[in-house]
Amino acid sequence: MELGTLILGAAVALWVAVTLARNSRVVGENERIVVSRLGKFHAILLPGFHISVPGSSDTFTRVTLGDLGSYQGDGLAKVSGAVFPSESGALAPQDPIQVTSFRDEKIWVAKAAVRIVTCEKCGHENRVSA
Repeated sequence: MELGTLILGAAVALWVAVTLARNSRVVGENERIVVSRLGKFHAILLPGFHISVPGSSDTFTRVTLGDLGSYQGDGLAKVSGAVFPSESGALAPQDPIQVTSFRDEKIWVAKAAVRIVTCEKCGHENRVSA
């Protein structure tokens, strides 16, 4: 084998390894990953090993039990910047919520014992004990 062929083969193998490492995700038992495509909810990844398509416009947000967020109304919750359909009791829009459980392909939320205060200057959220 020529040295050039060997170097090219090593470079291709390195590229494949890096691409797989950057596009693979392991979802634990007490978490889900919310997939958004072009800014809209697309899917929820269940526990296990997942590989995404390189170069896609998908964004992945990890949601774990106990995460805090806000209820958006119409069955939508916002946690860690991701908006996704959720199961919940009687909630009003902008109520603070907490992820309580995962059942089937649904994320269950309940009203949290905190309130979320949004900064008027930059828009970041602070969680304050109620």
